Amino acid sequence: MNVYSFAVPGPPQGKLRARAARGIFYTPAKTKVYENLIRACFLGKYKHWPQIPACVPVSIQINAIFASPKREKRQGPVMKKPDVDNIAKVVLDAMNNFVFTDDAQVHSLSVSKSYGPDAGLVIRIYANVS
Repeated sequence: MNVYSFAVPGPPQGKLRARAARGIFYTPAKTKVYENLIRACFLGKYKHWPQIPACVPVSIQINAIFASPKREKRQGPVMKKPDVDNIAKVVLDAMNNFVFTDDAQVHSLSVSKSYGPDAGLVIRIYANVS
């Protein structure tokens, strides 16, 4: 089992809803910038990346870390935006046709939110790549 782990600095962001202009739907610029940041952080650690083949199942763990509020040291569950499903969506869309061939390969997905000293995402990808 190969494990690819990397971090994305900064406050976690979720996938924003598609916008429409004159009947044409598009991804908001803020989402595109964040997806590019996720890709850049991956490539910063794994410079020569051969895409995971379509026949290989992939498991992903995402931990979204939020900075603790200044006035108090929060612990326990994080119950604030963005929602875990939107965090997962932005990560999977960033890695789709880049790290793996298609996000249909993802057979297991775990997303959690926690407080920590530095905001960001910690992403682990598990795949049986020879």
